[in-house]
Amino acid sequence: MKTIAGTLLIIIFTIQAFAQGKNIDIPVNQRGDTTFLYKWNQDLAKELGLANVANSQSDFYFRMWYHGQVLSHVIDIRSTNDSTYKAMMTLYTKEFIDNTKKEPTERIYSKKVELNSVVGARAHELIVSQKINSIPSEDLISGWSRGLDGDTYTIEFADKNKYSFKSYWTPTVQDSLKEAIRLIGFIKDLNRIVEMEQRLSAFPSEIPFECYNTGGPATACKVLPRKQHQKLKKERENYRQQLNHANRH
Repeated sequence: MKTIAGTLLIIIFTIQAFAQGKNIDIPVNQRGDTTFLYKWNQDLAKELGLANVANSQSDFYFRMWYHGQVLSHVIDIRSTNDSTYKAMMTLYTKEFIDNTKKEPTERIYSKKVELNSVVGARAHELIVSQKINSIPSEDLISGWSRGLDGDTYTIEFADKNKYSFKSYWTPTVQDSLKEAIRLIGFIKDLNRIVEMEQRLSAFPSEIPFECYNTGGPATACKVLPRKQHQKLKKERENYRQQLNHANRH
């Protein structure tokens, strides 16, 4: 049933893509299709206010998601009509609430950072020169392991004729697989170009939550003065009340 359901979803995606003149590539195999991860990514993109890569009419659109445990981010590189490359970074996390004590808020906090065209051009050159889109999705790489913890990277690529979606669970634990080595090197170089380390280190001080994560077992919590703790607690309660009111209407 899983294979059939995955195939049906692929057919639906393919029809939608061909309706816009594109061929779409979302791998499906016996280990379980990637359509669930694809749908989850698209729902998250909407929540973050990001464009749908598959629907892009750009000559070049690259998006890399890093799904971490505490902080996560998205890097977008796309061509523009004036032959330059636009680069944007989106940092995000979600409020964590112990659901054994209180109802989770599901609130998300994100920050978009527009990067200049020089950064965009350097990132584009890196993506093209390293032929990163030629690396198959993890399920098509012999020996690529999967786990429950760790980090996941997903890469979307589109031009005017095609769209692809690929996923990679924790490349750093894939022993000496040549595809993992290529991917690790690429990620390191791309993060250096966009100055990811500096931007991520400054991000936590802006997060308006007491505790936060992005779905993994690890959680970050701030040590706050009692007054600030009470303030954030009241904000959570007000948010829940507003949400309940909206749901009733």
